[in-house]
Amino acid sequence: MRHFAAATQSTGVSAPISRRLGSFELGLETDSIPYLSAAQRTVGFNGTKEEDLNRTPVIARPHAAIGLGRGFSLVADWVPPIRVHGSTANVVTVALERPLLQTDTWTIGARVGAGSGRLRGDFTCPQAAAAAGDDPVRNPSQCLRASDDVQSYHWKNVAVVVSHALTPSLQAYASASLWKQDAIFRVHALLEDEEDQDRLAFAGSDRGAALGLDWSRGLWHVGTEVFYSPLDVIRDPSGRGPSERDDFWNIRLKTSYRFR
Repeated sequence: MRHFAAATQSTGVSAPISRRLGSFELGLETDSIPYLSAAQRTVGFNGTKEEDLNRTPVIARPHAAIGLGRGFSLVADWVPPIRVHGSTANVVTVALERPLLQTDTWTIGARVGAGSGRLRGDFTCPQAAAAAGDDPVRNPSQCLRASDDVQSYHWKNVAVVVSHALTPSLQAYASASLWKQDAIFRVHALLEDEEDQDRLAFAGSDRGAALGLDWSRGLWHVGTEVFYSPLDVIRDPSGRGPSERDDFWNIRLKTSYRFR
């Protein structure tokens, strides 16, 4: 749950800028989704069953921003519910951002926001496993049909961004963010000997950091960054084992156009 929350966490992929009242911007952001190893996917049945979690290597989300005056901007992005390899993601984020301190070459800005997401797919009983019938290798859990599993999560976040102008059109930036989330994963899988309707919940905080470059020319703007979130996991099914690092990394790219 924390992995996919980090994957869809919105950072803006830029430093906050001062937009004049009514200024409007549209863009598209694409983010890589790291491949999970077999060990990382072994999270079902108290950490003994490998789940089908590698669905797509990238997500794309439209981005919009509007200037509110006094340096404030309202920024929103959305991962639309497009079905990819048997799963869909519907994630919406809204944030308010503003530069706080500015010199000729340095800027410190802040961003506060909130988001809500819903992931749906046959993660615990993939269609391919259910179609394999009694085959103990391809269908070890004896799934009778594809599952309908849902993860829903909501969060609030805050970020501080420091940027430095390298040239009139290029700046480098670093950001630090913190988010508090509530997440629930609901299993709905029909197995040969039972109907699995487990409900798993998580409530807590995570943090992230990013390093990026921000380029603008005329009405066009391009930003790219490397995002990192220091996650951890306890793999012992009893829950009493040591905590292991399972950090999240990805690359993000955003292109946008300002209409006024």
